[in-house]
Amino acid sequence: MGDVRDLYPPSPAEVPQELTAVTLRYRVHVLLTGAALAIFVLCYIALLYAAYRLGVWLWNIPIRVTLSEPASLWAFVFKYASLGAIGLFFVFLLRPLFKWRTPTATGQVEITRDSAPTLFAFLDRLCAELGAPRPDRVFVDRTANATVLFDVGVLSLLRPPKKDLCIGLGLVNALNLSELKAVLAHEFGHFSQKSSRLGSYMYIADRVLHHLLFERDRLDEWLELWREIALPARLLALALQGTRRLLVLMYGFVMRVYQRLARQMELNADDVAVSVAGSDAIVHALYKLKFAEECLGRVEEELGFAVDQGIFTDDMFYHQTHVAERERRRRGQPRLGLPPELPEEPDGSHRIFKPPDEDDQPDLYGPHPTFYEREQNAKRIYVRCPIDERSAWLVFDDAQVLREAVTREFYRTRFERDPVPMSPAREVQKFIEAELAEQERLDRYEGFFALRKCWAGDPDRLPSVAVLEPKEIDEFLKSWPDQEALALGKQYLTTRSGRAAMAIQIGQAVLDSAETIQLGEGEAISINDARRVVREVDKELATLESRLHEIDRRYIAVHASIAKFLDQSGEGETRELARLQETIKLEHALDRATKTVRQALDRLYALIRGVDELEGEVSKKRVEAAIDKLQNRFRTVRSRLKAVLDELGALELPDLPNIKAGTSAYQVVVDPLDTEFPEDKGTPPTFDEFVALMIFALDMLPRLERLQTKVIAALVGQCERLAVAWEKSRSRLAETAPADRPDPTSGAGGQEQKVGDA
Repeated sequence: MGDVRDLYPPSPAEVPQELTAVTLRYRVHVLLTGAALAIFVLCYIALLYAAYRLGVWLWNIPIRVTLSEPASLWAFVFKYASLGAIGLFFVFLLRPLFKWRTPTATGQVEITRDSAPTLFAFLDRLCAELGAPRPDRVFVDRTANATVLFDVGVLSLLRPPKKDLCIGLGLVNALNLSELKAVLAHEFGHFSQKSSRLGSYMYIADRVLHHLLFERDRLDEWLELWREIALPARLLALALQGTRRLLVLMYGFVMRVYQRLARQMELNADDVAVSVAGSDAIVHALYKLKFAEECLGRVEEELGFAVDQGIFTDDMFYHQTHVAERERRRRGQPRLGLPPELPEEPDGSHRIFKPPDEDDQPDLYGPHPTFYEREQNAKRIYVRCPIDERSAWLVFDDAQVLREAVTREFYRTRFERDPVPMSPAREVQKFIEAELAEQERLDRYEGFFALRKCWAGDPDRLPSVAVLEPKEIDEFLKSWPDQEALALGKQYLTTRSGRAAMAIQIGQAVLDSAETIQLGEGEAISINDARRVVREVDKELATLESRLHEIDRRYIAVHASIAKFLDQSGEGETRELARLQETIKLEHALDRATKTVRQALDRLYALIRGVDELEGEVSKKRVEAAIDKLQNRFRTVRSRLKAVLDELGALELPDLPNIKAGTSAYQVVVDPLDTEFPEDKGTPPTFDEFVALMIFALDMLPRLERLQTKVIAALVGQCERLAVAWEKSRSRLAETAPADRPDPTSGAGGQEQKVGDA
């Protein structure tokens, strides 16, 4: 265990008292929030009381059942069925209060004083300096964040809730000791805020409303069945629907008021951080946060490549560091994600966040101020303090064990896989680098070699392409890639990415039974309009592809000519042209498969939406006719996807990064999937089969696109090697050929040689 006295960063020598003073504005926000929350709670209680009074009234109605009066029997049944419905109303309103907090999907791991004595000594000293209560429990997870967790339930209405601390190791991996101290002090600032009791009540209210609106269980399913046969159940359903709408309106008002307080609480917590770590440490931590999140997102994506082949790393944060270093090299910015150096003057301050553009301005009443606002607040009274640049990992005992434990939880929560066995991060990084090498090759062309056919012609006609003059080849290679190609490629890539993002939004809206999708800040369009936009974008992509193919023909003709020359001269590997032709054939096959899967997804989204729209149809004949049509279309989509699977099974792959030669495309694309292809059972497909096929296609598409990218990169790599071989051959021949003899590569007597037609 390290001595915490050596690891605890220095605090500012002098801190003005007004820095952390509670302002009148803050007190007013607390008062308004408390009043709004009280109104919400009173409405909630009033609903329960009204139901109670109705139940008492029904219970006291005397009903005498006699066989000679059938109406009395019906009255008896209605009375007690209604009392049952009122009881269920109570259950529906009260059950969310008994939902206790569980670990989040980020995969939290609890640490204790015994397992992390240095960290707890660090926290104890910081709490003592701040006069803040210690956290009840401490967790770590993989995120690039730190947060306070409320252990809330119905008892939290009667006593102050216990507060836990969760530290994201993705952020720790980017911070130094002073920045970690500032971040933890910010969180302990929340611990000290008396208004945090309001925050716990708001959390409970949010849980209640979320459960009432979105969560469904067997009780809801039973009510749906009961309402079909019983009038009291229908009345209960109407009462619940009205209650939900009323609570949503009330809670929306409460949240608008509370969010103003929450923003001020964030700024006040920053003031607490400034008081013990200076004005710069918390701002620098904020500056590092966004880049740390970006790198962590890339890590999760890249580790997904390895998961498909059963490879699991033992330290995801090792890869986060590598991603950061790679991005700095790739962008040519050695200090990317790092704040600028502090001015040498002791009282010198600098600003690192710019005011957000009007289009990027967040909601005025959102829960968090912008980073610009937080920096302005932290430096309104500038407090200089020495920065301890040592790594924040120093306060974590057995850091490697902790990193491995959080990484294991990452696999369990993100991929629902038990990572056995886990491999050393260095070995997995080699796998990732091999996986990314080909993508980095394509990145140099800025989208020209995106996911598309890299040559529109028939691969079987490649041997008949005319052999170009050496001078033409030299001129092309000298200027390749030119600005026209790069500009078209960038435009195509941007357009295709936008199209893919909109398709995902449409699919999610269909699954959520939503009517619109968001295009931008406050801008929404209907799903039908979004589909029309997608069709227009498809036409634009087709036009761009046509222009790209014009350049492709020249590109392939140049390298096919080089391959023919090398094959004839024996200077390169044998079968250069044949290898080029085989790669293009494979790329064409994968392009067909990718387009088929994309089209299938578009059709499946439309089919599922069509099924949803039938719920409001009252004509039984129309419903039956529509279902029959939808099912026939579904069978067509399924048969096309089955044909794709058969074709992938017949495609034998060459030697590619992390793929052995002879492996089938099916093994790479389909075998790693957790979902299975829903085969035709010979019975009419159900709605669940519609969704299952869509999920299968969604899981399959990114793996298919990744394989196609590898093959395109292999094609480009072959062409680059051919160009290098051509340059070497030209140089060697120029050195050895007599001055009065024509260039051998220009054909007999300097005349152009043709092999077939263009």
